[in-house]
Amino acid sequence: MTQSDIIRKNIQAQIDGIDLLPICLMGDSGIGKSKTIESIANDMNIGLSTISFSSIGLEDLMGIPTFATDTSLDIYSRSESSNVQSTLWTIPSVIAHTNRIAEKYGSCIMHCEDIHVCDKVTSNVLYQLLLDRSIGDYNLHPKVSIVLSMNIGKQSDAGTMSAAIKSRLNLTEYRFDFNVWYTNFGRFLHPLVSSFLKTNQQYISESESRNLEASASARTWSKISQEFDLYTNDELNRAHEQLLHGAVSPAAVNSFNKHVLIYNKLDFRSMINSKSIPDLSIINELDQVLYGMLFHEVQSASEGVYIIDLLNNVQAQSNADTIIGFLSAEIATKYQSQLDGNSITDGQSLVINALIGSLNPADFDLTKKQIIQLSTEPFNQRTALLTIVSTYLNH
Repeated sequence: MTQSDIIRKNIQAQIDGIDLLPICLMGDSGIGKSKTIESIANDMNIGLSTISFSSIGLEDLMGIPTFATDTSLDIYSRSESSNVQSTLWTIPSVIAHTNRIAEKYGSCIMHCEDIHVCDKVTSNVLYQLLLDRSIGDYNLHPKVSIVLSMNIGKQSDAGTMSAAIKSRLNLTEYRFDFNVWYTNFGRFLHPLVSSFLKTNQQYISESESRNLEASASARTWSKISQEFDLYTNDELNRAHEQLLHGAVSPAAVNSFNKHVLIYNKLDFRSMINSKSIPDLSIINELDQVLYGMLFHEVQSASEGVYIIDLLNNVQAQSNADTIIGFLSAEIATKYQSQLDGNSITDGQSLVINALIGSLNPADFDLTKKQIIQLSTEPFNQRTALLTIVSTYLNH
């Protein structure tokens, strides 16, 4: 059973009304704790409310005071005043926001992150939340599950947390699993970043430096990927080193530079234009992994036909599992992106439809010869091909 499975069971039990210790994930900054909770919420099809204790305002945690007349308190006035005013508190926005999400989805995860920065006041609020699922006079929705996370390291650890809070938590060290992270997040990053991390896993989470030298994390690479998306391939060839400096270690920058050289040497655009079929007997394992990125260059329906021809031809060669597997993984990435509402090219759509068995060649701009070619079974040895695809996607 994976760590994510244990977290899911804890969350579901809380939603079902079982009184458990909420799990608090502890680990280095930027290694995917929050992304894991986000992924679990998506998998369970429930709402997610994230409360960051590093940025939340005290008024958001406690509400703000209002005043109301309470005549029952008049007898306590030393000056015999009437219509004595009492202080009421509005509902804290974190409770209101979380409960609205729970009402919308039927259940919700309340993720309290960065709890290592709690001061005395916010610790008191957190204690009440853990003690009786309330803040002040306001309760959490009964179908809300509480999950927490915190950073550990030189400047932050569980030692600063009060014993009362620790006794109400299941303090769990978060174990970063590259394969889980890559499957859920990494493969959707910019192709240069995704392929680099797939073949250079040692740089996904670098040790903290004692000086001003940068050290990368999973979060760092996600932000770098977003920045890379702003540039064309030609611009990135000139600017990638500048973009990486200050975000990752010099060793990672140097390794990334070599990766870009290898990537460019493969020249996927020329391969597509010439419709060349690689000879696997002269291609090393690393280059076969990078061939998966070829699919990101596919534009027209005609180029999609080339990908089908490539898969059919390399399947007939020995040791084809790696190139087929990683190419199919990138095809699956685009398929998921399409399901998420993002646009993909005609060529990518054609290949996806062919793989899932819903291809109608007449829907695409193809020659008569290509339409005839694809009107029958588009893949040779389809069962064997899908077995390889399934193996790599499940891995």
